[in-house]
Amino acid sequence: MRRTSAVLLLLFAILFSAVARAATLPADIVDAASHGRLLSLQNWTPDNASDVSLTAAIVQPVKQEQIQGVLVVYQDAKRIFSFSSEQTPVSTFVMGESGNLATVWEAGDGTYILCMFAYLDGKIKKVLEGSSKLMPEFVYAPTPPGSLLVDNSQPVPGGYWSQRIIIANMDWVHDSKTGASEYLPLTADVFTWDGKRYQVRENVKWTERLK
Repeated sequence: MRRTSAVLLLLFAILFSAVARAATLPADIVDAASHGRLLSLQNWTPDNASDVSLTAAIVQPVKQEQIQGVLVVYQDAKRIFSFSSEQTPVSTFVMGESGNLATVWEAGDGTYILCMFAYLDGKIKKVLEGSSKLMPEFVYAPTPPGSLLVDNSQPVPGGYWSQRIIIANMDWVHDSKTGASEYLPLTADVFTWDGKRYQVRENVKWTERLK
């Protein structure tokens, strides 16, 4: 009997949590979800504004036409940003180091388009767009040895990790022996976040992109 009561209480807690969460969502997102048009939902707390809590969603428009998905961002119940795309949405997630919002879309020819959004000066801005036939890579690389301040009095010796975005530059490569041609990545653009924008840190050979 006790075990049954405990299970019922657990189920009630889960149900109550789900209902409470739904009640806090903006009405437009709830409506899209109820009609099967909610394609992605992501809580977003920008690292540069920890007191700001955002809700990002990709919804399918009511009238299809050429628009495949619309990224909407809400602060509480107020929509503060909208971005429409003719491409098919693939993924939405928040970057760990920068706290920026990453969205990946796929064109009809199989090209992946990466669009990065940041919350800057109270507004949402697109801070990077890149495309390639390969999915973008999100990797961490060690910085040169130095000192990272945890607080005003506690330095941590040694290097630390910084996040990089890698976008492949591809072209046809012809094999003179076999006569075959392959569409391969030759170089890569490596981007890093400087707090305001993504800078091309370097353009390297594809085989050296992770060094």
